[in-house]
Amino acid sequence: MQRMGPKLSLLLSALLALFTFVPLAKASIESGQDFQRLLNGQDKAAVIIMLKTPADPNSTSDEMIGDGQWLNFNQYLAEAQRKFAKDMSWVNFNDLVNFKQVPAVAKAVTADEFSKLTKSKLVAAVYPDKWNPLALDRSNSSIGLAQLSSVETGGQGVTVAVIDSGVDASHPFLQNRVIDGACFSTYNSCPGGTRSEIGVSAGRPCIVSGCEHGTHVAGIIAGKNDKFSGVAAKANLLAVNVFSVVDDQTGAADSDIIQALEWVYMNAEKYNVAAVNMS
Repeated sequence: MQRMGPKLSLLLSALLALFTFVPLAKASIESGQDFQRLLNGQDKAAVIIMLKTPADPNSTSDEMIGDGQWLNFNQYLAEAQRKFAKDMSWVNFNDLVNFKQVPAVAKAVTADEFSKLTKSKLVAAVYPDKWNPLALDRSNSSIGLAQLSSVETGGQGVTVAVIDSGVDASHPFLQNRVIDGACFSTYNSCPGGTRSEIGVSAGRPCIVSGCEHGTHVAGIIAGKNDKFSGVAAKANLLAVNVFSVVDDQTGAADSDIIQALEWVYMNAEKYNVAAVNMS
């Protein structure tokens, strides 16, 4: 039976609570009829598959892994994901996302594959990999910035991660506040035409109308010029682009948002991340 130390089990439980709240706080797909509605006439539908773990009261350790070895957190997740893919007979695939901090995978599946998922002893739940359109309807006045100005420290020494449509790091209003970035795009919309990239340039905006949204958000957070400033003008920024451009639509898949959250989580101590803005 696979065993996990108590600290690892607690960490896994905490991560499950964190990453299933946003953006997976929605109804799971419970039936073939629900899945057919999600398909909407297509051959496949994008889903996020949560895997059972020893922290799950309905799961046993030997259902997940059974080689009797002690594994660290990342090894455990990788092995659980490997066993699940083998159980599904998924080989030579390019569209499977294996999350690094969450016991889950993401993939576009057929109706037959969904039926197999519902019967798998390794699956805790299946969620739609929802498409999230761009939106921005709040700014400084809505959070009472004027009342905070007398006690505000300006955010010096801390970093805010902006998970959005990318940030124009060279914008004069941002005063070189962007210190790192990343991009995650199921639809290969990262700057190099890839599914993922790391670095300030990776976090730059997509190139269609509406992609200025992330830069706007970053300005509200940490922008500054001679006339006015954002909420925390001395804070640093991480620019994480999760938006894909598909035909005439711009949106972010839940699976890309989760990968972005994982990347921020893994870099939180390095950059002293105080907050994540998902607008």
